Amino acid sequence: MVYPELLVAGTLLPNAAAVQGTCNAQQRFVITKATITNTSAVTAYAATVHRVPSGGSVLPANMVCNAETLSPGETRTIRGLQGQSMAPGDTIQAFSGTANVLSLMVSGYYFPLNGGN
Repeated sequence: MVYPELLVAGTLLPNAAAVQGTCNAQQRFVITKATITNTSAVTAYAATVHRVPSGGSVLPANMVCNAETLSPGETRTIRGLQGQSMAPGDTIQAFSGTANVLSLMVSGYYFPLNGGN
């Protein structure tokens, strides 16, 4: 069976790379939609997003969105995450140059491994 789920539910990004969502043990997660929203009404801000394998670090090789600038009030799809499959322990890590103005949301489906629920 597959189960719809929010992996990251509208989290405001910090100003340094940090885990925003983790694929749980005993499941695989497939991302169907990922968006960033600039909550500021007056200033553009940039976001950087990484899909980091379990036990890994934020590196240029796992970057899916590099300092992408969003206009005030803009919501943008993160195309580099859509369709990505995450294994247990994999993380989405993200940040903005200015904390608490960009909101990240990631949704999709999880599949239990080994026939579990």
